[in-house]
Amino acid sequence: MFFILTAFFSPAIAGYFIKLASFFVKISVNIINKLAAPCWSSFNCTTPNIVEITLFYLFIFLVIQYIEARKKKKTQKEFSPRHFVILKYLLIITVVFFAVDIIYLTTKDKLSPDLKITVIDVGQGNSTLVRFPGGKNMLIDGGGFSDSSFDIGKSILAPFLYHERISNVDTIVLSHPHPDHLLGLIYIMNNFNVRQAWRSNMPIDLEDYPGWEKAIKLNNIHVSLVSNIFPEKIFNGVRVNVLWPPNYSAAQTNNLSYDEVNDSSLVLKIKFGKISFLIPGDISADIEKQLIESKIDLRSDVSGGSSSRLSLLQQRRIH
Repeated sequence: MFFILTAFFSPAIAGYFIKLASFFVKISVNIINKLAAPCWSSFNCTTPNIVEITLFYLFIFLVIQYIEARKKKKTQKEFSPRHFVILKYLLIITVVFFAVDIIYLTTKDKLSPDLKITVIDVGQGNSTLVRFPGGKNMLIDGGGFSDSSFDIGKSILAPFLYHERISNVDTIVLSHPHPDHLLGLIYIMNNFNVRQAWRSNMPIDLEDYPGWEKAIKLNNIHVSLVSNIFPEKIFNGVRVNVLWPPNYSAAQTNNLSYDEVNDSSLVLKIKFGKISFLIPGDISADIEKQLIESKIDLRSDVSGGSSSRLSLLQQRRIH
């Protein structure tokens, strides 16, 4: 305010007041940053629906009204017994609703007999969420942009998971260490309860992606290096097989080109009953041909990733 008043007749004095205000603003910002720094200063939660939001504010309103009614009851001024009883029962109903809602949210996935697979739009790259019967889930790749500060994990994956009421990720899968598959997973590892990670033995450049190893160590995530010799995993009747890559030695994974890293992508086949899904990462036509010639059963109802040609090539081999 002093700056505004003095700016009309003395820029020098006005400049002094700006510097003085800036000094105190810096102190305020530093205090705010220190208060916001602890991990417990904020928290993330799943996205409530309209009914839950409405009843939450109704609950707050009822609590305030109930407190006011109790005060009136003690003083006997303008106290209405009928109004007090109605408030009490409405409060009980809202509390019961939230209790039932919490029980439903914690059990609905565990009691679900269905396999749900969602391909998430992350632009360049891939990201696929697999929800198994019984509540376990798997996030395959996370998208990302190496030349941008836009965080796919924070801005796309996390809001989607929160919307789907998911706060725990049982398994994350990194098909290969390229930014359009890796970067989005770092935020998920730091902000969700991730239990384990699958990846190939392709080396991850810690200079380019320091956040990966830091997130693994900070969150105590168990890492499994998988290949086509990795045993079949069964999640409540859903079979998950790693079809590619072979179990390369450390020497074979050194100094690979960009395309060679693509060709070392994890290829997963997910089968539930008679329905199969093929998730081939970024393998090229040459690797597709090798897989077909190896006579591995690639037949799938849905093929994702960059290898939609697989189903056509497999049909040719069968015919």
